[in-house]
Amino acid sequence: MIMVAVVSICWTTWLIILTLAPNKTANYLMNTHEYDNGQFWLIPEEFSVLQANLCLKALDLTMQSFMLNGLLEAGTPVELIFGFAVFTALNSLFCAIEIINHRFTAFAEILIDSLFDLCAAVLFPIVVLVYSANNFDFDRAVFHINMELLPVGSFERRARMFASPTEIELFRVSFDSLRIRTVTDYFLRIGMNLGFSYRFKRVVEVLIQMQNQRQRHQSSRRASLARQSSNLLKFSKFPSGHRSCQRTAPKSLAILYLAYSVGVIVVTHRSISTSQAVCSSYPECAANLVFTREWSDCLLWMVCRTCLVWFSLA
Repeated sequence: MIMVAVVSICWTTWLIILTLAPNKTANYLMNTHEYDNGQFWLIPEEFSVLQANLCLKALDLTMQSFMLNGLLEAGTPVELIFGFAVFTALNSLFCAIEIINHRFTAFAEILIDSLFDLCAAVLFPIVVLVYSANNFDFDRAVFHINMELLPVGSFERRARMFASPTEIELFRVSFDSLRIRTVTDYFLRIGMNLGFSYRFKRVVEVLIQMQNQRQRHQSSRRASLARQSSNLLKFSKFPSGHRSCQRTAPKSLAILYLAYSVGVIVVTHRSISTSQAVCSSYPECAANLVFTREWSDCLLWMVCRTCLVWFSLA
């Protein structure tokens, strides 16, 4: 039974690979990968490439949705949450525009997608780190004076006592959002970086392909070389005068991406406004900075900062 299960799993895996890359699979079986630039068998797989690109874009948006959900659950500052939500909506909106208009070349589409992946995987964590550092204000001069005046063992010699609890927790929430603490965080960060690496690799491959084509047709295309470099984001033409044979995705798919763009903004706004409404009923919550969709005791945001005030409440 174990042997039957192993054979079934192996065969199913083989069929999946064959479906995703039929030309490469046939070349591997027949040892023909060195001939005709890997197109010896001329197996049409344009729709496979198209579906793979759409699935990759959907995977990117899914990972960004998980990341946005994590920011909401962690109580990240509202500026960062709204910024990332708008960024995710723009990513999906641009994909819908690509499907509807189809004015960009494959190079332009890959380049713009790479920029979105770069922002999600690299630039946004940097923005979070800078935001966390700039919103922490600690009066070091006053603390050093207390260190000189107060005796050793005094409770006031602790530096944390002179910092604002709101600013401390704000930094902790923002800083912890950059850490990999769970299995989900691990796969999410690895997946986003792998997506960016793949698209960057595709940009390099397209640039190499364009350079090779330019060298092959240099003698016959000298007159149109300058015009081609200036119209990089428009449809390029081959020497025969025909447009690039790019496969277009069904325009009905644009509705899904448009709905996703609107849904991200609506859900984010609803989550934050609901949390703010809940916290507004408690005047003892000094900052109202907790925007999680779960109830929080707000212990770190209490106005009462001295023992005398705490005892008077009792």
